[in-house]
Amino acid sequence: MSALPLAKLFPWKKLAAVILGLAVTVTLIVMIEPGVVWGQLKSALPTIGLILGLFFIRILLETQAWQFAVVGKTSYGSLLKISLEGLGVDAFHPFLLIRGDTIRLAQLNRRFQIPSGAGSLLTDQAIRSLATLIFLGLALMEGAGVCPMGGCPLRQGLFPFLILVGLVAVMIRIFKKGIFYGALLGDPQKGVLKWFSPSVRGALEERDRHFQAFWKTKRPLFLQSLFIHLLSLGLLGLEVYWIGHALDLAFSWSFALTLAGLSIIIRKIFYFLPGAHGVLELLYAGIASLLLGPQALLIGLTIVIVQRIRVFVWATVGLVLVGNPFKVLMK
Repeated sequence: MSALPLAKLFPWKKLAAVILGLAVTVTLIVMIEPGVVWGQLKSALPTIGLILGLFFIRILLETQAWQFAVVGKTSYGSLLKISLEGLGVDAFHPFLLIRGDTIRLAQLNRRFQIPSGAGSLLTDQAIRSLATLIFLGLALMEGAGVCPMGGCPLRQGLFPFLILVGLVAVMIRIFKKGIFYGALLGDPQKGVLKWFSPSVRGALEERDRHFQAFWKTKRPLFLQSLFIHLLSLGLLGLEVYWIGHALDLAFSWSFALTLAGLSIIIRKIFYFLPGAHGVLELLYAGIASLLLGPQALLIGLTIVIVQRIRVFVWATVGLVLVGNPFKVLMK
């Protein structure tokens, strides 16, 4: 049997993307001056405990939402452990050969004898996508008043109303035809989807099937899962607000929601870059500087660094829990 090429065994491209992203972050820090950035980080240190706790609450919530979608008898405690293990593998994915979802599926099968756990992941991801869409609409409505040099007449004007009308229209179409095929990307033969590869189109179509099946057969659980995902995203906005407010008392809730919403968009667009390293730093720093003035550039960068710290802490916990991920797959 011929050996597999090294490129297939080691994720060189993703590792290179992470290294490039880290280089962008370091360059940004050097441009601002490391001492100044460290001073800001020290100002944010009192919030670290809160941010770690808030992120863990989000993990608890998202585990509960996932449990609603799992077909079969499960234990919440075990699912929580699997969620942390998946987070750990995902966070260190560029240095490994597997993804977090692979570990989640393997552990579902090993611990609960659920060989077809992919359906629960697809359903949960589809509901999370819907919650993200709703959150983005609400964030844009609230953030419409975030403008340079003070107030913005759009807040009480036509823009938030149009966002609301558009959001309602999209949601109606989603429940009729699905998230990706029906509402966002259109007909697979005529819309945006025709430019996607067959494998991507197939994955999106499968996700829509699970989404609609769950909506039609288990509507109460669907609505509970949707609410939990919305609550988790709301906590993301609260997290951004807590960090920003610790750095600048003038940091507003509207601006926190704007940053949180934009960060979700960037992560979706740059899904192929693990952790969107470098991209989020530039986004937060740039948007903060644009909307709040040049002095806010440092605030935006510091918020992302603190968020990176909390992911690293809980991902490390998850990686310790999973141990050797390759042994998990071989059991």
